[in-house]
Amino acid sequence: MMQPRSLCLLLCAAIVLLVGCSKMPFKTSREIPASGDRVGDYSVSDSEATRKRLAVQDRLSLASQRLRSGDLVAAEREARAALKADPDSVDGHTLMAVINGERGELAESGVHYKRAAELAPEQG
Repeated sequence: MMQPRSLCLLLCAAIVLLVGCSKMPFKTSREIPASGDRVGDYSVSDSEATRKRLAVQDRLSLASQRLRSGDLVAAEREARAALKADPDSVDGHTLMAVINGERGELAESGVHYKRAAELAPEQG
């Protein structure tokens, strides 16, 4: 059972909250402008470079998923498509190196690792 002092504090806190909430300003339907009152038109769209970058990221993501599932043919197809769109993709070359390494094609794997290192020496 609650002590009288705790009950009193709880009651006071509830009253303060209720009074505070009743003073908050809320917009009523009378304050909202009619649908015919337009502030202005605007449009948002990605640049061509952004669309290209996102397409390459999508391809690399698919390639990575296919690689994890063991489908090396599909992984290579997606990675090559990404590299066709962006020949300087560090992630694309790294992914191709891993795919080739999984197949035992070590010379080709080395070519892709080397190209990735040339493109981003700070990443190792």
